[in-house]
Amino acid sequence: MKAVALCAVVAMVMAAPVASQAKNKSRHHVKKTAEVAAQPVDNNEASWRLLKDGSWLLMPSWSLPIVMKMKKDQEEKDAAAARHGKRMKQAAQ
Repeated sequence: MKAVALCAVVAMVMAAPVASQAKNKSRHHVKKTAEVAAQPVDNNEASWRLLKDGSWLLMPSWSLPIVMKMKKDQEEKDAAAARHGKRMKQAAQ
């Protein structure tokens, strides 16, 4: 009986950091969601983004690899620009 109780206590101690991380992530998610909701939405931009992102649904199947490659290249460029901007901010400090 003592062994079962000891195992239960050890399991609770080991689970505490995981529960703490999940709690912090949910708080961060709520803050981030509130910040996004507070930003004004440009209807024209939202419509354009919908058309641009949904256009591949109407394209023939042979063109899909080309479209996916273009999207991947654009995402890589955006990520590189974000990294470069982050480095420039750190260098300025």
